[in-house]
Amino acid sequence: MEKGKGNKGKKIVSFLRNNLFGADNTIKNGPFLLYIFGCMMLMIQCSHLADQKVYKIKKLQTELKKVRSQHISYRTRLMEYTKPSRVVEKVKEIGLDYSFETPLIVEVKE
Repeated sequence: MEKGKGNKGKKIVSFLRNNLFGADNTIKNGPFLLYIFGCMMLMIQCSHLADQKVYKIKKLQTELKKVRSQHISYRTRLMEYTKPSRVVEKVKEIGLDYSFETPLIVEVKE
């Protein structure tokens, strides 16, 4: 069993040395080797771009959490400022008083 595995490795190495990288076959296999090299470079570039996008997504997620918490705090403050009791207090400072009468509806006919 062990000899078969070692024999396969030797066959692959001898194939690469003789057929692919041999002195007379280097020029013949040049375009293929350039194609393989180009594919490897393209794969490296694609993985690099994917990593950059992952980092950007992570950064935007943390920024989104920050903006959401800001939005919640602003909304809470707005709800506090628009409470009827708070509005009555602010209006009394100006000199207006709370009216217990219903408003009159004025209709204008042209």
